[in-house]
Amino acid sequence: MVVGTCELIFHLPENHSLKGKRQVSRSLVQRIRSRFNVSVAEVADQDRWQTLAIGVTCASNDSRYANEVMSKIVDYVEDHNGLSAVLASLARDDPSGVVAALDGQLHHGRPGSPAALRQQVGERLAIALAEQSGRVTRWIDALATASSPTARQVACLLLASRYPEDPIGVLRTAELLADDPHWEVREAAGGLLGSLLDRDFDRIRGRLEVLRSAKSENLRRAVVLAVKYAARRDKPERVADLLRLLEPLLRDPEPYVRRNLGPYTIGDALLRVDPKETLKALKDWSRDRDQTVRWNVAMAFSSAIGSFHWPAAKSILERLAKGPEPLVRNAVAKAMRRCRQRYTEEVEETRLRWRKDGERAATAELVGPLKKR
Repeated sequence: MVVGTCELIFHLPENHSLKGKRQVSRSLVQRIRSRFNVSVAEVADQDRWQTLAIGVTCASNDSRYANEVMSKIVDYVEDHNGLSAVLASLARDDPSGVVAALDGQLHHGRPGSPAALRQQVGERLAIALAEQSGRVTRWIDALATASSPTARQVACLLLASRYPEDPIGVLRTAELLADDPHWEVREAAGGLLGSLLDRDFDRIRGRLEVLRSAKSENLRRAVVLAVKYAARRDKPERVADLLRLLEPLLRDPEPYVRRNLGPYTIGDALLRVDPKETLKALKDWSRDRDQTVRWNVAMAFSSAIGSFHWPAAKSILERLAKGPEPLVRNAVAKAMRRCRQRYTEEVEETRLRWRKDGERAATAELVGPLKKR
């Protein structure tokens, strides 16, 4: 008996949860299994959000047949993702063909390419256009100014490779894309700025300090996203500087800015990289008179990573729960409910105590009782 095996590795750069990864995995496993009648399962990196490893096996009495099945599966995955058409257009040096191939895919039931495919295209383009300065510039110009949002997202992936040769031009284009009408382009531009911040920290930090005061809420949000993506490089020595970069934005009144700040950039990103420094800043900020600042502090503990820090969060949330503002109280309640998923008895005990405390009783009611399972 011959057993054919194959491992397929996928990078999911725009996925931010295990739930999202499971959706991709489940769909892919079902398609391969039903089409080729083979055994398929997720085999590694199951706790990593942005890496998906799929193992495929088949049994046969003929090694050539087993190899043929494995090859067909690889071809099927690439063709299904639209990569073949993209590579053909790349070989023809045809930016519009790449865009057409990407837009020809269906993503969530509508035209547009999945994030993993866009990432693959960006990587292939960067490799193919390496050391061809004029050609890189032409492709970036064509993609960044295209009417297709998908093209502009791919431009963000290409711009990072162009930065050493043209830092001013790349930064200018990144800022234009960060203020794009399409939200996925703005997200990609935020990722680009995060990559540049990691690569050229002092220079990009200085530019982001200017963007904190931009009239456009999109550009102010881009600063938040840049910090979030830069934090993924796991450099704790930079966390204090990143917190100072964010501090003025804690007062930003626009929901579009703050929704990404407290819960995700501080809670899920900086708290993971350097909990000690981040918790110190949160404790200081919890005394601020501005309710938006205190909302961000509370929401940091409503995140997946933030909820692990209940022992440190308890005293901070105790202080915030006394405030009269509904905005802050609701944020505290959300943080309490999230922390209660991990520290059930401790958080519930705190909530019951708050119910008897005149200053915190209203917040305790917002938290609500523990639901019996």
